[in-house]
Amino acid sequence: MKLRYPDYYRRFSCIASECEDTCCKGWGISIDRNTLKRYRKLGRHKILGSQMKKGIDYRNRRFRLEKGYCAFLNEDKLCSICLEMGEGMMCRTCRRYPRHIEVYGTVREASLSLSCPEAARLILNRQDETVYLEKMVHSEKEKQKEEQEKNPEYLETLLSLRDSMFRLLRNQKIPIKVRLSMILALAHDGGRRLKEREFSRAAELAERYEAPETAAWFSRRLETFGSRDFQRRILIGEYLDMTMQMDELSEGWKQMAARCRQVSLVDFPDYQLVNLMEYYLYVYYPGAFYDGDGYTKARFAVLSLLMTVQLASWFVQEKKLEPEKALVQAAYRYSRQTEHSDGNLELAEQFIKRSRSCRLEQMLTCVMADN
Repeated sequence: MKLRYPDYYRRFSCIASECEDTCCKGWGISIDRNTLKRYRKLGRHKILGSQMKKGIDYRNRRFRLEKGYCAFLNEDKLCSICLEMGEGMMCRTCRRYPRHIEVYGTVREASLSLSCPEAARLILNRQDETVYLEKMVHSEKEKQKEEQEKNPEYLETLLSLRDSMFRLLRNQKIPIKVRLSMILALAHDGGRRLKEREFSRAAELAERYEAPETAAWFSRRLETFGSRDFQRRILIGEYLDMTMQMDELSEGWKQMAARCRQVSLVDFPDYQLVNLMEYYLYVYYPGAFYDGDGYTKARFAVLSLLMTVQLASWFVQEKKLEPEKALVQAAYRYSRQTEHSDGNLELAEQFIKRSRSCRLEQMLTCVMADN
C-alpha cells in the first residue's frame, strides 16, 4: 500500500500552552479500547484513581467535559495525563491530533487538520509549492486489501484529475478566480466521465483544461459574472444559513456566521488562497472513491473556500486583523465547525446536492463576482 503525505506534515509540532486556542475544548474525545483498559487499572490507584473516575465516561468511552473543557486540562492549558504519566498514556486521538489518515483502496493519505491553529499557520503561510511525498507500507493485512481492490482504474483516474486541479490551481499565469472556476468546471465534466467509467476520456479532458488556450476561453466566458455581486451576496447568505443549521462545534460560530454575511470581500494573498484550496481538494476530493461523486466533493471544497474567505473578511474589517492572520483564524474556526462531525459534513453534502444555490452557474457567480 502507498502512503502519501504533504512535505510539511512531519514539520508540525504542538505549541501546547502557547496556542491561542485548545483542542481540549468542546469536543467529546473518544478513548480507544486499549488506552481505556490502562485507565481502568489506574482507577484503583490511591492518588490517580478518583481523578480517573471523575474525568472519564467509561460507558461511552469518552473524556468528560467540565464547563466545556476536558476534565484533564489544567489551568495552564496543558494535559495533566501527559504531564503526570507521559505522552504514551494519552489516548490515540490525543496523541495523533491534528494528524489524520484516510484510506482509499490501495492508497493512504495523511494530512494535518486545519482545525488546529498551528497546523493552519503551517499550511496557509508557506509560499513554496506543496510537494507530496510517498512511501510503500507493507503488511500482510495491507497486502490482502490490495488483492481485494476491485476499482484500481477508478482510483487512479480520480487522483489524476485531482493532480490536474492542483496544476491549474498553481498556474500563476491565470487569475486566481479563473483558476477556481476552471477547477469547478473540470470537476463537473470529469465527474460525468468517472461515473460512466470513461477513464481515457477523463484523462483527455484534463489535458484540454490544462492547455494554455483554455484559460483564455474561460476568461472570456466568465466576463459577465463579475457584475453579479448582488446575487453573490444572496448565495453566500444561503451557504452561511446552512452552516448555522449544523451542531455548533466552533465556539460562537452561529453568531459569526450571522454577522459576516454582508461584509465586503478583502483581498488575500494568492499563495494563501492556493494553499487553502489545495488543502480542501486534497482532503475531500478523493472521498469520491467511496460514493462516486467527485463533483459534490469539489463543490464542497470551493464552498469551504468561499465561507473561509467571507469569515476572514469579517475578521479584517470588524476585528482589525491583518489579512494573512485573518485567513488563518477563519480557516481553523471553519474547520472546527465542519471537519470533525460526520453529521455536519453530511448536512453540507446533502445541501450541495439538493440546493439550486450550489449549481455550477451559481457557484461560478460566487467565485467570480466583484464587490
